[in-house]
Amino acid sequence: RFSTHSPVNLHVYDWLGNHTGLTFDDNIELGIPDSNFIQVGDSTFVFVPEQAGYRVTIDSYATGEFDFRVRTLTNGQVQQSVAYNDIPIDNSNLGAEFDFTDINNMGSLDVDRNGDGIADAGYNSDASWVPYNATIQSTIDDMERIYLLGWITGEVKVSLEVLLKASLPTSA
Repeated sequence: RFSTHSPVNLHVYDWLGNHTGLTFDDNIELGIPDSNFIQVGDSTFVFVPEQAGYRVTIDSYATGEFDFRVRTLTNGQVQQSVAYNDIPIDNSNLGAEFDFTDINNMGSLDVDRNGDGIADAGYNSDASWVPYNATIQSTIDDMERIYLLGWITGEVKVSLEVLLKASLPTSA
């Protein structure tokens, strides 16, 4: 079972390209054989048969943060579970992709934070993340996020921003 929690849409594709999730006009599509889709508030659950080879895509419709979970079930009971928690949504155009082969070999959740079609960071289930295309602006955006979380003071944030901006090359 794949699930998301918070303001995002969840789409699952099998290796043949069959889709289970919401369509562009908000209808439920159950294209993967023996799949099911349930949405309760901002939580979405997609149940698919146990097999390797799923591609999961996530797109946001508001800002905030979201959780993505993968669980294996036997007779409705959770056997294994992996969670990617508190992924920030600073831009309502955020997109994410995840390739699932099996629950014992979980990779990163690739997140396009600004919606430009290029993954900016990989989030891991241990709550760590790796910036893919770090820039001075993306670093400043990250500092804004950690300031809002209360991890640094406004004075520290401003000081770091000044230092980063001073390192930008000047045009002649």
